[in-house]
Amino acid sequence: RLVSDWSSDVCSSDLLALAGLVWLYRNQKVHAIGFLLFGSGVFAGVVFYNAPREGYQWTLDNFFTPVFLTLSFFSGVSLAGFCRWAAQKNIPRMVSLCLSAGCLGLALAPLGLNYNANDQSAYTVSYEEGINILKTASRDGVILCNGDIDILPLWYLQLVEGKRPDAASFTTQLAGLQWYRDDLSRQWPFLQTSTRGDVQPDIAVEDMIHLNSSDHPFYVTNIYCQGVPWLWKNHSPVPDGMLWRLADTHGQNFAFTSNRTNELWSQYKLRNLNPPERKYWDDYTDVMKDAYGQACSFTGDYAMASQNPQLAQWSYSKALQYHQPQVMGITYMKLAESELALRRPVDAVSHYQQSFQWPLPQGYAPY
Repeated sequence: RLVSDWSSDVCSSDLLALAGLVWLYRNQKVHAIGFLLFGSGVFAGVVFYNAPREGYQWTLDNFFTPVFLTLSFFSGVSLAGFCRWAAQKNIPRMVSLCLSAGCLGLALAPLGLNYNANDQSAYTVSYEEGINILKTASRDGVILCNGDIDILPLWYLQLVEGKRPDAASFTTQLAGLQWYRDDLSRQWPFLQTSTRGDVQPDIAVEDMIHLNSSDHPFYVTNIYCQGVPWLWKNHSPVPDGMLWRLADTHGQNFAFTSNRTNELWSQYKLRNLNPPERKYWDDYTDVMKDAYGQACSFTGDYAMASQNPQLAQWSYSKALQYHQPQVMGITYMKLAESELALRRPVDAVSHYQQSFQWPLPQGYAPY
């Protein structure tokens, strides 16, 4: 399917690129062969050897970029060759201007003809996720992120728009590198570590928490909090809206209540969570949308463990608005369990029945 979509997108420029290849081959044979081998090699490698994991098919776009650049290069050569030929023919100035305008029009034609499909002005999911994360963090808080999905919105909001400079944010994937920690200490001088040199990220993060937890509250994103056993063992994270707060850090000793949860969710911006018609952004939009579902589900899990089924029931109901299909079954199951704890058997039976319509993860054990 991806190769088919790619072919339909570039077929209109194939002839132009082919003309550029022929012209360059006649004038610069080595360059023509080199660029052709480069583009063809990347294309063949992507088609025959790339096998991304399920959910990561979007990475193919990154590998196809050199192929698009190669076609663009030959298309540009074709136009340059035509302009050189026109210049040699001593064509009147007005004709040259018209030809130049036509070339520019060809370059802008894909955007103009397909503007509605390429317009991303309404795509605010990532931007607003960053806004919601910053709204969750207390003053002078430190936000631990995992990678591109959670740190990129914060980088834009904080470094470009200058929002919430008091809140420090960093990605733990780079925290083990000395040059990155040095850059963090320049931006937020308090965020220094005693660890020197390149070390394991969890060691560097633990060192940051140890040195700064008495003066600054620490938060962790949902994406980072999963699969980090040392964090759960040493710091007892508590779900707090879009984030987890580390209970043993500064100012984090308030009670886990429904009032706090309602306060946060009433402040969040939740717009445009449905994927656009063109499916380029679908995977990323689904991940962003599911981040809200994860936040609600984790809150429900913690509420059930804390014997607060009423908050759990509210959280699981809200999670159903955002979760992806593969986790809907377990969410309905947990919702039913919270309703049993609230002595609502009729509602519980209804949601148990709905959970049977979705697959449940292997090894799942109800409360």
